[in-house]
Amino acid sequence: MKAISFFVFASLSALFSSPVSAQCPAGTPSAGNPQCIPPSAWPQNAPSQQAAAEPKWKLTWGAIAIDPNTGDVGTAVGSFSKRKAEREAIARCSANGAGDCKKILFAYENQCGVVAWPSAPGKSGGIIAQSGPTVAVASEVALKRCAGDGRSDSGVCEIVYSDCTKPVLIR
Repeated sequence: MKAISFFVFASLSALFSSPVSAQCPAGTPSAGNPQCIPPSAWPQNAPSQQAAAEPKWKLTWGAIAIDPNTGDVGTAVGSFSKRKAEREAIARCSANGAGDCKKILFAYENQCGVVAWPSAPGKSGGIIAQSGPTVAVASEVALKRCAGDGRSDSGVCEIVYSDCTKPVLIR
């Protein structure tokens, strides 16, 4: 009886034992037998992947170029650098037919910019460029400057350009 019990036990052990465990030398990783994989290689101990970068807001630039001889203006807004905004403003000024667009009236970052000049007939020159947190604030300051410094015979000036730079979400 003991011999039959031993035989049944040995047969069942052979039947249910994993052939992989017999093939897995000590310290050798095996996907089929977790006992052969060292703890450092277990998935829960694997180094975590680097977290994805958080999105960030990138501020943009605007610029206004002028031909001092004719008063023609070129503008740019939404550029990622001051230099790029200035180049674009000069290019747009020249593309509008002005012959000497080499002067930047001003450049601004993360703000609004306006251009004002006298609205009185016969009055030339006197261009005012102003930046501010909003178009309304920049316009108010520009109109006061334009009317207050004698650029307009009638004291009346008008806003001829306004725009704001807007931040861009970078992922």
